[in-house]
Amino acid sequence: MRQSKLFIIVGLRLGLAMAADIPNPVVKVTSCQDITCSPPNNSICSTANSAGPPVGVGIAANAVNIASTSLSFTLINGLDENGFTGMGSSQYEHSDQQLFVGLDPTLGEDIYPSGCVLMMQYLAQTFPLESFGDTDGTRADIYKNTTSCDGVIDTFCQSSISNMIRSFNATESNNSSSSDKCMLLTSHVNGKLQENHSTCGGEGTWIANFMNVTGGALPGPSSIVNQDSRLGGGNCHAVLPANYQLHRVAVMTQLYFSDHPSSESEYYEKIFGGQRGYTPVIAIFFSGAQSSEFTDSRVQFSCLQTYQPNGDAPDNLFESTAGAFLRKMDHAPLLMALLCVCFLLLM
Repeated sequence: MRQSKLFIIVGLRLGLAMAADIPNPVVKVTSCQDITCSPPNNSICSTANSAGPPVGVGIAANAVNIASTSLSFTLINGLDENGFTGMGSSQYEHSDQQLFVGLDPTLGEDIYPSGCVLMMQYLAQTFPLESFGDTDGTRADIYKNTTSCDGVIDTFCQSSISNMIRSFNATESNNSSSSDKCMLLTSHVNGKLQENHSTCGGEGTWIANFMNVTGGALPGPSSIVNQDSRLGGGNCHAVLPANYQLHRVAVMTQLYFSDHPSSESEYYEKIFGGQRGYTPVIAIFFSGAQSSEFTDSRVQFSCLQTYQPNGDAPDNLFESTAGAFLRKMDHAPLLMALLCVCFLLLM
């Protein structure tokens, strides 16, 4: 018995040590209010009034530093679809969430990083804060409005997902393009998550197969720069530094309820992040002689949020929408309904 306990303790310590090695650099996450140049009037960062709900914007400057340059992230909620029905049921609304990578436009061809970026969601929404360990659904003040994953996705889960990425059979895709390779990697990680019917990493509270991952390749020298004027123009884009060029790398659909619960909102806020939650983003860099191999791949986590363009927090969906749908359902059917929709999105 004592020997078994010793193995358990040693195993936990090894798990903690491995989990602590997952890179998660901390930089500020802001919105359009920190952009000092003047964007076009139809830009998501323009102060001009636009129809519909405000678009959510989250900007992390120089979120990923590599040997020769740095990458910035811009996360946008509702760029193309914001609060629309049409998912086959009037009980749901949906919005698109798009992730862009910002790169210095003066980069030489041999400087571009090679790799993939994955974006995660939980129950077809953002991640709420996790009730695990000392965090208990809270986040340390020093990490608020930053890319830290503290209180969002625990280190055991980060380590488990990193192992899924490293277990990808690179030999089957070494002759593929970066785009195809990243599509295969995304499918691989989603498959591993769906195989796991327990919590992610064996600890914490997030159920692995409630997670969904989308992804794409990091831009290269021949990648098409996004020309959408809603993202800015000239040397003033919705990114920091504002002269960086934006490249879209991942898109996912966020699902919300048309009606919110009139009671038990605290329960739902613990499992649904809505538009105020966090989006884990994983950058994976290729290594090897051809700079396209996954051997010794480097994995880095960032947890992003979106805000209104003026920097205010998005509306709390449980305060701003109605409640007939959820009031009629108990917890189990509600989760099953969302899982069915999540499954359809993964098809």
